[in-house]
Amino acid sequence: MKFKNLKKNLKVRIVTGFFQRIISQMIVPFISVYLASFYGATIAGFLTIIIIITGILSSFLGGYVSDNKGRRPVILIAEFTSFLALLLMALFNSPWIINPIITYMLFLVSNALTFFSKPALDAMVIDITTPKERKYVFSINYWSINLSISIAAIIGSIFYQNYFFEVLVSCSIGTLVIFIVFLLFIKESKPDIIPKLINENLPRNNFIKDYKNIIMDPIFLKFFIASVLMLGIESQLMYYISVRLTENFPTTKLFHQWSLSGLEVYSFLRFENTIGVVILALCFKSVLKNYSDKVKFYAGIILFTLGFSILGFSNSFWILVTSMFVLTFGEIIYIPIKQAILSILVVDNHRTKYMAVYGLHQRFGMIIASLTLTISPFLNPYFISFFMIIMGIGSLFFYRSVINEKETKQLLEKIS
Repeated sequence: MKFKNLKKNLKVRIVTGFFQRIISQMIVPFISVYLASFYGATIAGFLTIIIIITGILSSFLGGYVSDNKGRRPVILIAEFTSFLALLLMALFNSPWIINPIITYMLFLVSNALTFFSKPALDAMVIDITTPKERKYVFSINYWSINLSISIAAIIGSIFYQNYFFEVLVSCSIGTLVIFIVFLLFIKESKPDIIPKLINENLPRNNFIKDYKNIIMDPIFLKFFIASVLMLGIESQLMYYISVRLTENFPTTKLFHQWSLSGLEVYSFLRFENTIGVVILALCFKSVLKNYSDKVKFYAGIILFTLGFSILGFSNSFWILVTSMFVLTFGEIIYIPIKQAILSILVVDNHRTKYMAVYGLHQRFGMIIASLTLTISPFLNPYFISFFMIIMGIGSLFFYRSVINEKETKQLLEKIS
């Protein structure tokens, strides 16, 4: 399969998604720093929590509206309004006026709109792909995510401090261009499916009942729990592992010449992971074709868990680098297959609502990681690594249960 053979909607979605993430990552990682510089770390942390909560709520609302009114109007409204919010953020961080309160309110709107449209954008990929196409599409998408984050991190770190106004202007222009591209080239993809009602007198759409039914879906719930556990492992890199290396890693001489602190080692590992995803996905693509999806999926989870568990206790630079390579290899194997399984589980006429609920696994995974960081001063690093292994085994158990469901098994065999 080749990129040029994909549907126009899908090609536009992948390309615009790449630039959307660059725009987002040029701002989002630095907003906490921005707020802390004006209000201090404590208030900045509280304001960040509000951002997270509004993002979750707007995601649920976006999923509901998209399933009822269509993907295209949700995407267009969110993108254009986000352009206006970013433009006004630039105005209130210009050489003429700086107002952090209004900036925060505008960022709150922009972030909420991003989450409002995300379920629709994710559902669109499933709408317009066949099961066999999805693994290829998810692989490309995952590759582009890591490449865009790398580019955005470099641009943001260079220009945030002294050129925040110019960054915001550039992001607003980029968002306007993306809106125009969506307006001209994106077509509606919502399936024309009307669910058969048990009681025709009941309303066709019920916000709370729809989401309750999704949460009570036993197969999807198992998949969700497994995804939370895997995110609980992955998020350790930003929480416990980053703190452990920064505080406890002894300064190391590399090749008896360059001194590396724990913070520098952590930064290198992040860089290795991001670039590794891009390179390994290209280098091992043909080799991995020789193995079944089930074997690759389980092997990827095991390698991913093993690599992270070693990062949890080792203070050897080369062991850390090797472990990062191992977990990165596991990451590129299992994540595209995981996304393909997710696309099998979602019900056609509730796709965006399913994607909105699934998006919560990132939040719960971060909560696990933040709690691990909180109790880490009282625990031995080996115990925390053992905890990561337990989470990996737990995720394997739940994923295996999902895959072994008769309907899931049959569909997965068709796309292998």
